Amino acid sequence: MRGHSDAWPTSLRALRANRPPLAKRGARGELFSAGLEQAEQFWMAANSVGPETRPLLLFYGLGQAGQALCAAAATKPSAGHGLTFNMVDPPYGEQADLGEVMIAPNGEGLATEVASIRKSPLLQEPVSLGRLIGALGYFASTVVPSAGDTNRLRVEGGESGAQRNPHTSPATGELTLSPVPAHLTTRDEQVDVGYPGVGRRTGAAPGVEEIREWLRPYPALAKLGTPRHVSEPWSYPYGSSSITVTWDVSGDGKAGTQAQWVRSILDVVSAEHGPSGSPYGEVLPGVGGNDSAQDPLVTWWLVLYGLSNLVRYHPAAWRATLDVDKSTLAVPLEQLVSFASEKVPDLLFEAFVDLGGGRQ
Repeated sequence: MRGHSDAWPTSLRALRANRPPLAKRGARGELFSAGLEQAEQFWMAANSVGPETRPLLLFYGLGQAGQALCAAAATKPSAGHGLTFNMVDPPYGEQADLGEVMIAPNGEGLATEVASIRKSPLLQEPVSLGRLIGALGYFASTVVPSAGDTNRLRVEGGESGAQRNPHTSPATGELTLSPVPAHLTTRDEQVDVGYPGVGRRTGAAPGVEEIREWLRPYPALAKLGTPRHVSEPWSYPYGSSSITVTWDVSGDGKAGTQAQWVRSILDVVSAEHGPSGSPYGEVLPGVGGNDSAQDPLVTWWLVLYGLSNLVRYHPAAWRATLDVDKSTLAVPLEQLVSFASEKVPDLLFEAFVDLGGGRQ
């Protein structure tokens, strides 16, 4: 193949000459090159068509990149998926219900091998495509409203961290979480606190048991148990909200500094120094019976597997779901598919770097 397309990052293409050590030569080297070449071509093809067919090509490309990952990890790729898809077609002309599109584990396959490489759980039980999209977080409230309360959460080091050095001060057990679901914020009246467009609820701090129940789907936060203190939630003019929650970590001999404690909780680290000085990032909900969060690449794999099956085996339902004149899911799903074409290559690059690629 000659030339390059913006659909495929130069960082991934450059790995072909700066590859992980276990894929430098021999059969693994050949598979690594072929897998990434085919993945790139599928990605380019996907970005030349619309959302009616793009998920299928994206999943094919992801599968070929998965074979390259196996080569880089010295793992023999399986021919099967390790997954099953189940959906009952809606009446002709009606859109699909993503809460009824089910994906389940099915023995060993390429998905299980990629999950193992990423040191991630896969599914332990069937889960809906809607729930998986909710676990991604992006567009969840519009694509799957019922999944909105188990969105991925942004986590910062808490308010007191701004007054001390979190890299030297002991852990306080304090985290600021956002967004907060409406049932925990829509209480009492909102009053102005002196900043244009910013308000907060007064006398409206949720109970500690309510917070524990809200955080139950998030393995990293659920293990902290019942909070010691909950602040009043803040609301912002653009519709988001945040809340500061404090746990008792005085008896945790491994907590370390506030920065170390916060980092140990994050599933995704966005930066080592956030607004409060501590690391900040996200925690992810568990899905499919997992007791820990899935790696984002694995969750995207499952989402694209589900969407590709919709495209290939249920074309009428998929077309109806994308009908912008009738379906409220159409535009959010268009956005989701476009975002997949941008985000997944970045996650693939991170996976190859973790296996030693791009380090020479």
